[in-house]
Amino acid sequence: MNKIVKLTTLFSSVFLAANAFSADEIWSITSDSQLNGEVIGNSEVFDVRIHQGRFILSNQAAPSNATMSGNILSGTVDGVAYSTPIITFTQFTSDATYAYRGQYIGDGIYQGTWFNNNGGSGDFSLNMGQPPISEGPGTIAVGVNISSAVASSIYDSGHPASAAFDGKTGTNEVSWYSKHTEANPWLRFSTEQPTVLKSYRMSRAYCKTAAYTPGTWTLSGSNDGTNWQVIDIVDTDQLENFNTVACGQMAIDYIIDVNKRGSYIDYKFDFVTSSASSVAGVGIGEIELFK
Repeated sequence: MNKIVKLTTLFSSVFLAANAFSADEIWSITSDSQLNGEVIGNSEVFDVRIHQGRFILSNQAAPSNATMSGNILSGTVDGVAYSTPIITFTQFTSDATYAYRGQYIGDGIYQGTWFNNNGGSGDFSLNMGQPPISEGPGTIAVGVNISSAVASSIYDSGHPASAAFDGKTGTNEVSWYSKHTEANPWLRFSTEQPTVLKSYRMSRAYCKTAAYTPGTWTLSGSNDGTNWQVIDIVDTDQLENFNTVACGQMAIDYIIDVNKRGSYIDYKFDFVTSSASSVAGVGIGEIELFK
């Protein structure tokens, strides 16, 4: 079962949905309000659920209002090559949004800086008490043969299947919509050559309400267009993980289990509309592929 990561363009950091994980850990975070490379402050203990580099943190002292989620990355992040893993996570509170980014310094410890949208900043360290997780999403974009994109249905001619791969996000006019009466639409496309996908990034189309939200889905690969192999399953409704305010400003990264990856040229999403949607259809703003 795949887990998800949400990406914001504001902080270039990643978020994770709170569905089931394969392991539980206890981490501690120490932070202060000075940007001087030294971390001197109080420590907080967090319960952690983690799987393949994605995690969600819940504060043991106040689990209802101090939850953070994020990702552990390796390689090139935001155009910068790192020799050791990077950790990024975000916290939403009633007063501000906090973005954290740190680099692995050894002995299960990451150290870095945090910023919030009220102008606050400081240093932090995160101690997970174990070696870093190196597996992360793909970093190399994979080209899609736009003309190959087809769908089980389209809302109208202005919202074709190819709009999900045109490199544009942010408005309804550059999105694919299935018919609003189809609760289980599919979207099929071909890559430019056989490719082993590591991850994909998805943004929803209609961002003002729950309408047209993709709820759950499978991603399958094929090399003959007939025999399909399921390589990713998202079986928890994704509504609360997609931004419902500003179209195109948030997307979610889905990392494909390394044991399910394979070299395919044809791919197909089989969607189920979110249970909270007021219509049966699905709308996708953009899908990006990475290897």
